[in-house]
Amino acid sequence: MSQCVISEQSLSAGMFTAHIAGNMLATLPWAFEDVITLKLDGVVKFKGVVLSPKRVGGGLNENILLRFADPWWYMGQGTYVQPWWVAASGTPYDAPRVALFAGITPGEGWVKRTIGEDIADIITQCNAYHGGSVMQLGDLLGDGFEAMPIPQRVNNVTYDSVLRQVLAWVPDAIQQWDYTTTPPTLSFVQRAAATVRSYSMTDNAVMVEQEFLKHDELVVRGVEITYAGLDAFGFVTKVIDQAGATTGTRLLKTVIDCTGNANGAAATSPTSTPAVTRNYTVVSEAIAMTPEWWFKYGDTGAQSAADIAVDGTSNVAFAPAAPENAGKDDLGGCGLQWLEGGMPRSRLSANTRVALVTGNLTIRTTKAEESGAAPISTTEVQERRVVRMLVPVTKLSGDYEQVISEASSSIGNGIPQLLSPIFLTPGMAAALLAAWGVAQYDGVIKLVKSECDEAIALGDVINVTGGLTEWTTMDTQVHSLTREIDTGTTTIQTGVAEHLGVEEYANLLRMSRLRTVPAMDLDQQAMGQVPSNEPDPDELDDLVGPGGVKYSVLNGPQKIKHITATGTHTSDMTAEAGPTTTNKNTASGDEVVTTPGKQTVQNTTAEKSNTGTPDKQSLKSGESDSAELSVVDGLKLLTETETAQLKPGILTITGESGFSITLSAADGLLMTVDGLTVQLKPDTGLVISDGTGTTTLNLLQLLHDNGSGKTMSVTDEQVVISATGKTSVSTVDDLTLTATGGTLGLSIAGGLENTADGNTLTASGTGGIYHSGGGGATAALSKSAGLQLDDGASGTVNVATQTGEAISFQATEGCDVDEGGEPITTTAKVLRGAVTEA
Repeated sequence: MSQCVISEQSLSAGMFTAHIAGNMLATLPWAFEDVITLKLDGVVKFKGVVLSPKRVGGGLNENILLRFADPWWYMGQGTYVQPWWVAASGTPYDAPRVALFAGITPGEGWVKRTIGEDIADIITQCNAYHGGSVMQLGDLLGDGFEAMPIPQRVNNVTYDSVLRQVLAWVPDAIQQWDYTTTPPTLSFVQRAAATVRSYSMTDNAVMVEQEFLKHDELVVRGVEITYAGLDAFGFVTKVIDQAGATTGTRLLKTVIDCTGNANGAAATSPTSTPAVTRNYTVVSEAIAMTPEWWFKYGDTGAQSAADIAVDGTSNVAFAPAAPENAGKDDLGGCGLQWLEGGMPRSRLSANTRVALVTGNLTIRTTKAEESGAAPISTTEVQERRVVRMLVPVTKLSGDYEQVISEASSSIGNGIPQLLSPIFLTPGMAAALLAAWGVAQYDGVIKLVKSECDEAIALGDVINVTGGLTEWTTMDTQVHSLTREIDTGTTTIQTGVAEHLGVEEYANLLRMSRLRTVPAMDLDQQAMGQVPSNEPDPDELDDLVGPGGVKYSVLNGPQKIKHITATGTHTSDMTAEAGPTTTNKNTASGDEVVTTPGKQTVQNTTAEKSNTGTPDKQSLKSGESDSAELSVVDGLKLLTETETAQLKPGILTITGESGFSITLSAADGLLMTVDGLTVQLKPDTGLVISDGTGTTTLNLLQLLHDNGSGKTMSVTDEQVVISATGKTSVSTVDDLTLTATGGTLGLSIAGGLENTADGNTLTASGTGGIYHSGGGGATAALSKSAGLQLDDGASGTVNVATQTGEAISFQATEGCDVDEGGEPITTTAKVLRGAVTEA
């Protein structure tokens, strides 16, 4: 926060304001009417209520003005009431027609009250009205609070307004707040009892600016209050309360007329009157929830009815808290707005009510500006407002007559108030002279320190050294303080209190009168001796008008549209997505839309956009191409036919015809297209699959599986080929074939070995050839053992050789022949020794 300022005014709500630079749509940590405490270095400097912030934006400069009011603000939010006694029902009701300086005990009577007692009642009632914890009364420092002015009648006044009227009789009284208590404590101090502060004009490093104006013309030399009325014997007389000079200039003289309705005196005797007919007119019309009705009667601020939109929730209802509705439960058929004309007071109860009319409105205002030849700048504002109105309503409309029958009773104005001590208390002139009989100095002092001067307070009096001699004892009273916390600057304004400024102070002297309306009907209020709001229907009573309409306007979110030749700026506080700002460049069509947690840069013509949120950034081009970056989903790229996504641990690319590529720590590289899958992982190597067969290649082996029972495995040691019932294993040293019913092995060391259907054949370079068959027959041939034949039953044949010899077979000379002379059998002879020709 910056530009932090605490400002205080006599008998007004003090304010703490500050600026927050940046996004004018930022969400604040508090809501309207929340209570905040401001501390500097742990010390409480301000405590108050949150008011609606002012949000300001223009171009690239945006800020929020924070506004907080001290507890005095609560006193402007309620109406001061007093009880009135209804003799007919024996019950009281609270009404806003109140008597100052009079304490009312319904059904028993009334007593005069001091100024201090009235202040205590006002503060107590205000605190109770707001829940009992907004403020409490502290000290009343000064003799003026013990004075008892003449009871005065006022109507429909808020707590702060009635407090100012009470303190008009103590014109040098100013409030002081103590924020360290709970709730904050409100005290009042008069000039004579105030703390004295002294500053030096020679301290230029601190007291950087000062000005003083002495108002000698406002020094009152004498006060004379004349009360005119009747004495105890009914003769016209007067009572004078006087203090100070009686002749010369600067005298305050006033006459207070104390005639009116009786206060405890007997009413006039009933008199006979002739029949009287009185005509009266009531002007009224229906209440319509239309833009035209709200423009005509509501406090909308609209320039025309066309600028108002009325929400369907707007309504007319009974106002139970309105004093005029006391004793009533509903509108009683009163549905017309009472505009003009008067009706007899005796007919008010049956024919009038006060309605609460609530309008949920949207108000549009447009402002165009032009500077020289520059383009026109147009600002359009749409603001939501809740307008509540207390509207007099009636059943009547048109001309009516009231007939008073002959010989009816009539209650006159009564005997004027007797000027008795119960009503008048001498001494007010002296109290006023004490406050007004001293010189008043209007002054401004500006102090600059490293921190604001926290010692000074409202109501303190100031003297200044290093200037005129009279300034050292002028005791000019502080009525305004402004502390600029950022700069350490304190601005002090002194002089006549804010509720009785210099002009009004001077007017009192010129007019020589106090604007006082004595409360002449206190007995009526306390005892109900004259009905307060239910006159006799046959009485020719006063005609009463509709009175005014009371407003309560709650400003809601706004929509502001600022149009220039180069672009448009829109600030929409009504959007469903939350406060929204839009900046659009007219030439390029580019615009920036900002909502809570989201910003979009877009061009609708070019069909391009860039949207950012706290967890995602999205770019779009056309209808199908886009890119997204998010914490959860990583980077995601999309076209009409392809998608690529990269997030921690995985990269995925997809396309048409089922094409996809995935790269991840868990699955390695995985590619799929047209039913074919290729996967590459550190632990499993390369795996290729068409959904039926699979080929795997890794550091240890190449494995192919056609999915139909045929596989091939290649490792650094062997090649294995298998099919249904068949296996081939090939290594560096051997080859092994396996099939149903047999095997075949081939190796350098072991030679050839074949088994099939119980037969075995082996052959090697060292062992020769060996064959075994069924029945145990075997045949072996080797270099060392020769030929060995074994039939497994009848015997064996061994053919062996010796070194240097050989065995040869030669045909014999004779043989058997057939009839044709062809040989039938041939015999052979075996020769040992060197091989010879046959």
